[in-house]
Amino acid sequence: MFAIIVVGHGEFSTGLTNAAEMILGEQENMVAVPLLPTDSPETYLGRLKEAVSSYDEFVILADLKGGTPANLSTFIVKEKGCKCITGANLPMLLELISSRYNSMTIEEAILEAKKVGNDGIFEINNA
Repeated sequence: MFAIIVVGHGEFSTGLTNAAEMILGEQENMVAVPLLPTDSPETYLGRLKEAVSSYDEFVILADLKGGTPANLSTFIVKEKGCKCITGANLPMLLELISSRYNSMTIEEAILEAKKVGNDGIFEINNA
């Protein structure tokens, strides 16, 4: 089972993982690594490296392309050969979690998570 590392600004990653666990129950091999206002890039990268150190296969789910958590995740991608998906949202995370129990490869899971993440964007109005 691949691990899921959720990164983001402030408490985004913690809130996202908490919401997923509220829906699907407590999850193994899922870690939130929030970027706090007091973190330097070096400190955050150290915490990120520590969070992934015990996993051989994992995907990083980041809040924002070009943001510090995603940018620093590129060091992990290069070092560990993992994947990082930006634009994280709850449907994407739920899909990644569910795919771990459906015998999907990590590559298949990422493709499906990106599709589900995009498909979940709607405007609700009274028109």
